[in-house]
Amino acid sequence: MFKLDIEDIITSVTTPKLVLDGLIKNGSFYTLPTGDVEMYTGGFTLVFPVDVKREKWAFRCWYVDLGNLRGHFQILSQVLSKFALPYFCSFTYVDEGIVVEGKKYPTTRMKWIDGKNLKEYICIHKNDKNKLKNLANNFVKMITTLHKYHISHGDLQHGNILVDDNDNLFLIDYDSVYVPELQGEADIIKGLKGYQHPKRGDNLLANEKVDYFSELIIYLSILAIAEKSSLVEKYQVVDSEQLLFSFEDFKDLENSQVYVDLMQLGGLFPILLKILSDYLNEDDICNLEPFTTLVDKYTKEPKIKSFRAPSDCFVIGQSYKLTWEVNDASRVYLNGKIVPATMREYKVHPLNIGNESYELKVENGLKTAVAQLSVNVVENVRIEVGLSLKKLRKSQSQASLLQWDVQNAKKVTLETTDGDSELIPLNGEKKCSPNVSTTYTIKAMALDGITEVSKSVSIGVFAESEVLFKADKTFTFKEVPVTLSWNVKNAKSVSLENETVPLVGKKVVTTDKEKCYVLEVEDEFGTKQVPLTIKTIPLPQIKMVLLPLPKLEKTIQVQHNIPAPKVELNVQMQELSVDMQGVNVNLNPAAIKFAKLNTLHPLSIKIGSSLRSRIKTAIDIITNKVEHLKFESDEK
Repeated sequence: MFKLDIEDIITSVTTPKLVLDGLIKNGSFYTLPTGDVEMYTGGFTLVFPVDVKREKWAFRCWYVDLGNLRGHFQILSQVLSKFALPYFCSFTYVDEGIVVEGKKYPTTRMKWIDGKNLKEYICIHKNDKNKLKNLANNFVKMITTLHKYHISHGDLQHGNILVDDNDNLFLIDYDSVYVPELQGEADIIKGLKGYQHPKRGDNLLANEKVDYFSELIIYLSILAIAEKSSLVEKYQVVDSEQLLFSFEDFKDLENSQVYVDLMQLGGLFPILLKILSDYLNEDDICNLEPFTTLVDKYTKEPKIKSFRAPSDCFVIGQSYKLTWEVNDASRVYLNGKIVPATMREYKVHPLNIGNESYELKVENGLKTAVAQLSVNVVENVRIEVGLSLKKLRKSQSQASLLQWDVQNAKKVTLETTDGDSELIPLNGEKKCSPNVSTTYTIKAMALDGITEVSKSVSIGVFAESEVLFKADKTFTFKEVPVTLSWNVKNAKSVSLENETVPLVGKKVVTTDKEKCYVLEVEDEFGTKQVPLTIKTIPLPQIKMVLLPLPKLEKTIQVQHNIPAPKVELNVQMQELSVDMQGVNVNLNPAAIKFAKLNTLHPLSIKIGSSLRSRIKTAIDIITNKVEHLKFESDEK
């Protein structure tokens, strides 16, 4: 038996020649920013992290002798290597691993596990209910495995359970580990009080049941914090050497605050607290049963009465409802994802071609039931459909060829707007001669027998446009108006000279030359142009006008006060003759005044060009047979 001073061990560790472990002596110990060597203190050992060729190791040194260390670890190494359980790390026991104060002492080494201890992990993820529930389930799997091989850890508490980044659990500190081959070994390590039965101190020999109480405390604490994260703060979990329960709570459990808080959570908690109460009423821990077994006694096994898919074949990209009926289940998982326990259906959306599996798992604590479904995921229906003609002329014997090609369908029908329906093959063609516009729909049932895909094409049956386009005259004089008129039937639009016009209308036009007017008519079959040509004829030239003179009642009087122009008038009273060549007349009165002439005489007027316009006006008036002619000069 020995008991070493911790400072002496630290001195030996930092003195390379005093480290005898063949692997560790070639490594370098980690140091803190203060310069001190990094270490972790347990109830009986010191653990030093060591870097050996860029690999991190844990180097353990005992400062208290636990008795038969050599025999314990030799047997333990053999048994754990045989079972190769994933919860234990491979380790090496070195009987003379270090020299302290001139004497050799045993050590162990194992690969360093990067992870958080159980309490650290719980506090970090306290608000992630699913993650903590998964942790609780993994914990149950671990202890169930240990029970199978009749193994107990002996000091089960948060510091001896590590959780890595993949949520895998690992046990460390194997001084108190029990395997059947160690039967009869003394139960020396009693563990932390917040995890141990009050009667653990009375237990003499190590056995497989020493963990049963600790297992329940850990499981209860994980589940409770998952349901109510505020318990971490209420019970100061971070700063304590326990989880939710203290050793004082075990003295009067049902009157403790933690008991009240957990009972209020309902569900499985009353059952687990009942088991804990029964544990505390037992004086001998060797009489305890695993809480997992007791839960089975106190609860009904959940049952999955049915788990169905609407079809054994799903179409990719479609949604389907999986339905189920279960009894006595407090939690339901679909493909590992938790769903409300009251839910009885769930929509799935297959995204990959091939076989697709769905797993329904239900729990009511520790009991579980599982059912599975398997479906075949296939491509969706593909439809190709076309027409040789999309428009037919009414009252003409025309036909359009309907062609189709359908894939990934179990049934295809052809439907028309008039209600006709017929089964058709996956691919084919058909002549269609509808009397009225008709829509043809290809409907295909997918391989799942549920999904229906359709595609439609339409044949329009239309009358051609009828056009009447005319003018009130097709020959006209320059600047003489012409009225165009039209009447169009069965047209979509009509335009005249690039201007949209109604189907029926008129338009007055003038032209100084021959012009073709085009009426553009658009119907369902395209655009047609209807021309209409208007021709112009030249005006006649009047070189001589012979008209009888009217009788003049008064003598012609010419009155003016300007010297020019001189006007010579030779009047012969038999006829009036006017030379119109080169005369441009403006309707301004001349400085000439005619009275009514009694007889007809030729009249010859010679004037200057300045008076030509006025004389032309006079002639025009004479030709219009006005009896009284009066030309008055505006000059003085």
